[in-house]
Amino acid sequence: MRIWVNKDVRLRDEGIHIAGGFHIAGVSHVISTLWKMSDEISSELAGAFYANIRQNGQDSLDMDRAPYALHDVVGAMRREGVHPMLWGAFIHSSP
Repeated sequence: MRIWVNKDVRLRDEGIHIAGGFHIAGVSHVISTLWKMSDEISSELAGAFYANIRQNGQDSLDMDRAPYALHDVVGAMRREGVHPMLWGAFIHSSP
């Protein structure tokens, strides 16, 4: 098991969450959840999210659209009447 150690004295008390860990590793756009979600809902959201950022139906992805794509997908879930506990956990973060 590897544990990341924060060597910056000014940040010793700062927690490193999974999204923050991805940012530290260089990932610019991270979609994560604020609480545990079912695999079924996560899979549905991920499918719609990736369809939304796919460029012109090609295999390449427009990652700059990530926050907008999540907003669109969550908005669609809201309009469909999906309970807020099932869409409210998903967040986008970037450094």
